[in-house]
Amino acid sequence: MDLGKVGMQTLLKYLNVTLLFAVFLPGTITAAEAQTLSTHSSLASYNSALPGTGITSNFEDFSSVGSNFGMSQTSGDTWNGFSVVASSAGSFGASGYCPQLNDPFGSFPTPCLDYNAFAPAVPGIVGAFSNAGAGNAQMVFTPSGKTIGFALDYVDWNDENGTTNVERSAIRVFLSNGATVDVAGPAVSTDASPGFLGMVVDASLIEAGVYISSVLWYGLEDELVGIYNVRTTQGIPVISVEKNSTAWDPAGIGKFSIPGNEIYYTISIENNGNDSTDSNSLFIVDNLPSDVEFWNGDIDDGGNETFADVAPVGFQQIAGSGIAFNPATNLRYSTSTSAPSDFDDCVSIPLDSSFRSDIRYICINPSGVLDHGSTSPQIDFVFRVRIK
Repeated sequence: MDLGKVGMQTLLKYLNVTLLFAVFLPGTITAAEAQTLSTHSSLASYNSALPGTGITSNFEDFSSVGSNFGMSQTSGDTWNGFSVVASSAGSFGASGYCPQLNDPFGSFPTPCLDYNAFAPAVPGIVGAFSNAGAGNAQMVFTPSGKTIGFALDYVDWNDENGTTNVERSAIRVFLSNGATVDVAGPAVSTDASPGFLGMVVDASLIEAGVYISSVLWYGLEDELVGIYNVRTTQGIPVISVEKNSTAWDPAGIGKFSIPGNEIYYTISIENNGNDSTDSNSLFIVDNLPSDVEFWNGDIDDGGNETFADVAPVGFQQIAGSGIAFNPATNLRYSTSTSAPSDFDDCVSIPLDSSFRSDIRYICINPSGVLDHGSTSPQIDFVFRVRIK
């Protein structure tokens, strides 16, 4: 019998999470800002800047846009992972949506991009700005979840109006740690080919849990821009679970895992992702083999005092975690033949300092969040059984 291989079901409940899309203009950022965000002019560069694991991505192509219609000026329009609201308008009209950005016959309230010969025949957002500056002619993008990166295709950034080297619009990015990053727009261009824009939060900030909270895009002069093919990226937890067994041998006499002897089971849970778990979302269900009996007494009885709680299950934070475990409220059991689906399916059983063969499932629902970061936060749960 291999006591290290047991049936174990680990259920992780996370709140639904979505992503933010934000727009910015290519330009030069300061050294301090470079430590906050990196900008990218190709999809390959953008992808290479993202973490290799612990992320999830969405793609929005605005395929549901079938006719010209105005953008919300109040509550915002919700798309795949972000909402966007526009305020005021420029001489080009109001910001809105178009079924194809190269339509030269765009009608009220939203003109499509008939100013650029390279505009694609795809649906997208038309951003129209005046020279009112931040606080008036603007678009605000707000996340419906934590976003560490976004990317998009664009066309017709800055129409020629007889001026040269004039910045026509600008972006202010707000991060969840209170920092802001301003990105300047490019010089005026005419009939520019479609381009790519990407932004990724710096790795050290991702590790600290920082994400894009909102983006303000505002006009400095009259500006008309087409936006399509939006990609958003969010950090997610990546949870690994491992269960190991060792002989319980407090006297150090060299006991083996044979019938009549006791063993420690250790369940190790680690987060190798780029976001923490939702608060109180961990739910661990351990299925005990039929040939062991669970010790329903203080785990330290008869041995060294290793765990502070007087409980059948001991708890350890191996690396910084954010998890708290109170056996009185976070520990239950099930005597059923089928696995419980949530913590409410489990019951409390008082300590009786006996080996229980009727307990088939151990249910653990600790409090707090399992953090993320370079330390790969880890927690351990330990309990004793006796081999029949």
